Amino acid sequence: SFLFSVGFTFFTQFFNVFLIERYGFNQGDIGNVFGLFGLCMALTQGFIVRPVSKILKPAQVLKISIFIQACLLPLMLLAWKPSILYMIIPFISLFQGLSFVNMTALVSDETGEESQGEGLGLNQSVQSMGQIFPPVIAGFIAAVNANLPIIIGSACLFLAWLSFVLLYRPSPK
Repeated sequence: SFLFSVGFTFFTQFFNVFLIERYGFNQGDIGNVFGLFGLCMALTQGFIVRPVSKILKPAQVLKISIFIQACLLPLMLLAWKPSILYMIIPFISLFQGLSFVNMTALVSDETGEESQGEGLGLNQSVQSMGQIFPPVIAGFIAAVNANLPIIIGSACLFLAWLSFVLLYRPSPK
């Protein structure tokens, strides 16, 4: 959860710098990009999460969604024009929406009913800690190269996926 939060925060906090450097985007253009992200996230959480949850367990979704998200972020670096970027964004939103919701569901499932609030609160604290460091560090990194926060964000997401695959063991019920 921490590495996932760090990775996605690296991406989101300095994505606008990337858009300005790469495409010369202005405020309106950046607003349109983030609006597309938000719309796609809302559609994912409103129409896709529930059907997927009827087919796959949260751990199964996370094994797929975090990995694909880690692979999608660097694809943006290959988008030589904004129209290609606009084709990648819905997929990033889709897998972010699936990851975030299923991570919370997994924490809820893994804690007993008597301690769900504590488990979810701890998870939220861990995610919040993951959002503290990237803005501070990425500012220096983005000054070197606007692509680096995306690369580091993707690497953190990959480490989150790898950690999950190697370390997660469902608790016996």
